[in-house]
Amino acid sequence: MAGETIKKSVAEPESQALKRLTFASNASTNSGPNASSGGVRNSEEVGGERPSASGTFLETPTSSRQGSAEQESLPDDAGNVEDRMKRWADRREQKKKQAALRKKLGVEAKKKDPTAPTQGKGVEGDTVQDLLIEKGLPIIGMESIGSGNFASVYKGMWTEDGPDGTKKQSVVAVKVMKKMQSPKIREDGTPIPPKWLEREVKTNLTQCHDNLVRVIESSVDSLPYAIVLEYCPGGSLHDSIIGDPSTTLHRFTWEHRLKAALDIAQGMMHLHEQNIVHRDLKTLNVLLLHPVMSPSDPVLAKVCDFGLARYLPNDDIQTRLTHQVGSWYYMAPEMFDSKNTYDGKVDVYSYAVLLYEILAGNLYYASDKSKSFGTFVMWTSDGGRPREDAIPEAAPQLLQVLMKEGWRAQPSERPEFREIAERLRKEIPLELSPGRSILCSIASWVTCLSR
Repeated sequence: MAGETIKKSVAEPESQALKRLTFASNASTNSGPNASSGGVRNSEEVGGERPSASGTFLETPTSSRQGSAEQESLPDDAGNVEDRMKRWADRREQKKKQAALRKKLGVEAKKKDPTAPTQGKGVEGDTVQDLLIEKGLPIIGMESIGSGNFASVYKGMWTEDGPDGTKKQSVVAVKVMKKMQSPKIREDGTPIPPKWLEREVKTNLTQCHDNLVRVIESSVDSLPYAIVLEYCPGGSLHDSIIGDPSTTLHRFTWEHRLKAALDIAQGMMHLHEQNIVHRDLKTLNVLLLHPVMSPSDPVLAKVCDFGLARYLPNDDIQTRLTHQVGSWYYMAPEMFDSKNTYDGKVDVYSYAVLLYEILAGNLYYASDKSKSFGTFVMWTSDGGRPREDAIPEAAPQLLQVLMKEGWRAQPSERPEFREIAERLRKEIPLELSPGRSILCSIASWVTCLSR
């Protein structure tokens, strides 16, 4: 009895601690605007506002990617308390060892950006520019143009003729991943690049199209991880269309919006023809090659950010696609249920929500439908969609029709991007949509073959 009493007094607090640990892990995974039961994480973009108290206004939220952090929840068939505590202690010891290795390599998570030029901690006192030059990326004059939770973006000058035809002294964009993005360490002490980064590099390097942001070079073999991209000084499509259309149409007209919709459809058509699903299509992930400040400025939109892109399963490669990845408000209903399978039609649904944002200038929902992830999932699955009364009467009818067709509940009833692009080409004046020249197409084809 005495032995049992002592054993119980020790086991009870540990068991309660495990319960609290499991509860905290599950709560952290399923809370916040980017949460999901599968574990998702924020993308590079700095997020928009949360819904107001009324819930009627909603700026585009941050994107999310499948998280790599391990959850501490225990399997249902775990043994007795002693066995469970031993496994928990073993995992805790393993994490301590990895944390020590990360600290030794200077890749531990910090509150401040460890890749910022004035705060670099990986190699004492070195700037990001110096580190990139050491890695063989000839970039100078780096200037910060944005920073998110997982990466910083810089503008710089490429000082050599690039392998893809990039000219010397060309302005480029450089996405530098923060050092906390290597949560796993190999036995030899070297960090393992996250899978989403490898996917983004692979997808970018193998796809060449005028409506996809071009990757010039990448370096993910050692820290800091970096991707050199085509620079798009026009900024994101989101920045050009956000706000009441009556205040933005004087510079970004309905014709501009039609052309941007066509460009996006053509870029997505190319991806789908390569059997690739993007899974994070939204206005923040579309860039404009040139600034658009007046009705006479040309529009050339390019889809970017392929960190969530995946090749669709086929007969030779049987892979189960992850559910609940992307941004809440752009996710197709079938992505919320892990029992469902999905295909490229989830991108068509996202495109439809993107069209709504182009037309209305923002995402507007009923007051109580966008306050929590669970409420939004149930509402969307039951057919809930953004408020159509927020779209101006003068908005192009074709975009409204494509929007409604694209967010149909049944994926099989949504149109393909090829059909969408063909219908838009008929609507847009020839001078706004000159198409790809033969020389441009040949140049892109040669570039792809050289990689």
